[in-house]
Amino acid sequence: AYPWRERCSMDETKRQAMMSLAETVNQHIRSHEISDFRILTLEGDTLRLAGSFDLSYYHDVELTITGVSWLDLPTCFWLDLSLSEPFALTFPAKDAVSLQFTDCGAGRQGAVCFEGDLSFHTGHVSYTPKPGALEDVP
Repeated sequence: AYPWRERCSMDETKRQAMMSLAETVNQHIRSHEISDFRILTLEGDTLRLAGSFDLSYYHDVELTITGVSWLDLPTCFWLDLSLSEPFALTFPAKDAVSLQFTDCGAGRQGAVCFEGDLSFHTGHVSYTPKPGALEDVP
């Protein structure tokens, strides 16, 4: 009845690639103690999450999730790094993925359901200006 759903169906190769990426994300954030996350942007159906050891000053990782259909998460959350999978993926339907986590700060589960892609980026983004970076006001 919905031909576009067939185009969106996730094949086993894509499912395995997402599971592998989730494993890479979990290994990286656990080894670098990156437990603080926040919503960086939500534009249309694309969600970007930023993570670091201390979001007050910088972030070192970004997760980009496309095709978001619903989400249940606070704007800022603290991951439980004692878990082997701080971020866990499940596949509730053949064309849907659910990214789940435990928010230690609120003591509850969070989730993002999507039908698109998941990508992971690393790099230091500072929120504080460097000395001499501010311009004088005339």
